Amino acid sequence: MPQIEVIDRFSLNVHFKVDRQALSRRYLATCDSYMQRNDNDPAQTTEQKLAYIWAGVLIMPAVKFTGEDNFFSFIRSEFQGAYLLQQIQRAFGANVFLHELQTNPTLYDGWFD
Repeated sequence: MPQIEVIDRFSLNVHFKVDRQALSRRYLATCDSYMQRNDNDPAQTTEQKLAYIWAGVLIMPAVKFTGEDNFFSFIRSEFQGAYLLQQIQRAFGANVFLHELQTNPTLYDGWFD
C-alpha cells in the first residue's frame, strides 16, 4: 500500500540538492505524531501493540493490519525497518534485532514468546 505525500517545496542543501536529512526529519515528525495518537488507544495484547507500532511507522491505521500481513510488504525503505525495531524496543523494553524481524515478519509470529 504505497502512500504519497505531496510536498509543496523540497528543502535544499548547500549544493542545491534535495536535503535528505530534512526529509527524514519530516518523516520522523509525522511518525511520532501518529504514534502519539495511537498511544491513546488501549492495546491489550502483544499483537495489538505491534499493530499500533506498525501503524505509527507506516503512517497507516492499525485496523488495516491482519495477523498474516507481512511487514516487509508495506515498507518503502530500510529506514522504516530500523525505525520499527527502535519503536518495538521502546514499547516493550526488549532488545529486538533485524534478523528477528526477518524471521517474524507478521503480527502473530510469536513475538516475545
